[in-house]
This record gives sequence, structure tokens and C-alpha cells, in this order.
Amino acid sequence: GTIQGASDLLDDIFEQRPPYSDFVQYVCFCALSVLASIAAFMGSSRDAAAVALIVPATVLGQVFCRRFSPWADLEAFIVALTVGVLTPLVSSFLNAPLCEIP
Repeated sequence: GTIQGASDLLDDIFEQRPPYSDFVQYVCFCALSVLASIAAFMGSSRDAAAVALIVPATVLGQVFCRRFSPWADLEAFIVALTVGVLTPLVSSFLNAPLCEIP
């Protein structure tokens, strides 16, 4: 039926490799994160700078976990740990408060 056909089509789409490289995906993720810190969270340019410093480390954590299969289950933990460790360090480097809520 049509439901099975739609399901098969979605399976084919999900199994396809993206037409762009992983590097492009990571660069776009970094750009989206920086812009989201301003647009979605009403941040300042200082917030965007902090995110720009933190996001590459989180991407490296994701790459590491995806490359080494024993670490794959820990990806969310590694990324959260990276953000948790780097946020206060970057905040002190930028002389910014940890949380600026308007």
C-alpha cells in the first residue's frame, strides 16, 4: 500500500549519504550555533563570541565519539561535559558573566 511505499521511501532517504562532506556539515553546525545564540536566545555579540569558541570543541567531541565506536554511546555525555567545562573558562576569558538573561 501507500503507507509501506512511503515508509520505504523514507528508509531510502535516511540511508543515503548526504551530498556534502562532513566538514561542510560541521561548519554549518558551528555557524548555526553562533547565530542561534543571538537570534533564538537574544544574546549579545559577546555570547556569540563565546559560542564560537566553544562549538568547535563540541564538534571535535562528536567526531571523536563517532569515529571510535566504544565511545559512541557516550557522545551526549562528552558533548555536555565539554560545554560544561569550557563555558566557565571562556566566560572568564571574555570577562563575561556566566548567564545574561534579559
